[in-house]
Amino acid sequence: MVRFKPQAASDYLFKAHGLRRSPRTLANLRYRGGGPRYARVSAIEILYSQDDLDQWAEGLTSRRFQHTAEESRQTA
Repeated sequence: MVRFKPQAASDYLFKAHGLRRSPRTLANLRYRGGGPRYARVSAIEILYSQDDLDQWAEGLTSRRFQHTAEESRQTA
């Protein structure tokens, strides 16, 4: 299993999925929720698995809608 530290996860998300998410944004998502799953290895070390990053990115990039009203309800 491939695992990434936050900077490498940020780089991977851009290279593999075209998503620009800085390590700081990933940290904010860990705090607020809504980001990719992660593992806390120690008090200061966070790791993301490639599978979890791919799954999260796919969820962001594959939303489908039938009309714009439906889209605005799901993105609000």
